Formats: sequence, C-alpha cells, structure tokens
Amino acid sequence: MKKIERVVLTYPNQLWFKEDLTTTWNLNPYTICLLATMIKDDVEVKIIDAQF
Repeated sequence: MKKIERVVLTYPNQLWFKEDLTTTWNLNPYTICLLATMIKDDVEVKIIDAQF
C-alpha cells in the first residue's frame, strides 16, 4: 500500500448557514487546525479556508 504524503483539509464556505434554518451544526476552524497540528510531522498538510 502506498504511503500518504500530503493531506488537504478544507473549511467550507458557510454563507448559506444563516439562511438554512434546518441546519443545526456549525463548523469550527479550530478543529481542523488541531488535526493539522497532530499530523504535520508525518505528512505535508495544507488547509483551504473557503470562508474568505
């Protein structure tokens, strides 16, 4: 099996969040940053923030 060398973590655009009243969850970029910190010594990590 081939070793994973690069990981891309994405934070989605939440512009729709305020308009969709049935959505009961909200993503926090802090969680993605924690995950990136945990794996950065093993793989190359990129974070894409589509919020801005």
